[in-house]
Amino acid sequence: MPIRIYGSATAAGTTNDLASITIPRNGHVVGATIQAVATPGVSADDYVKAQVSFLSTSSFLVNNAQGIIVEVLGQIVVEGTAASIAGVQFANRISGIRIPVATGQIVYLHVDATASGDLFTANIYLEL
Repeated sequence: MPIRIYGSATAAGTTNDLASITIPRNGHVVGATIQAVATPGVSADDYVKAQVSFLSTSSFLVNNAQGIIVEVLGQIVVEGTAASIAGVQFANRISGIRIPVATGQIVYLHVDATASGDLFTANIYLEL
């Protein structure tokens, strides 16, 4: 059973808990996907980081962080003054996992981006 988490960054920088879901009943996370669509402006570099986690705050720069399910990092480097990029998608997928979850447990989507308006989607695949 997939559960989807959506979010759109409204400001540049790190946003903890951009979106979250509550696990509907006991089961296991058996897979996850995450994607980020970066939308840089004209002649502006952009990076995006997104993380799906059991933690209520992000762990982007934390070594050996516990509780992260899946994350993605992407960077766009724009060269020249006339360049314009409509959007670039970065994605990551994890499968072959079996993480126990309990009814009411919360899964968070955290993001970090240099531009506002970047879009984020994550899917959590549950075996209930």
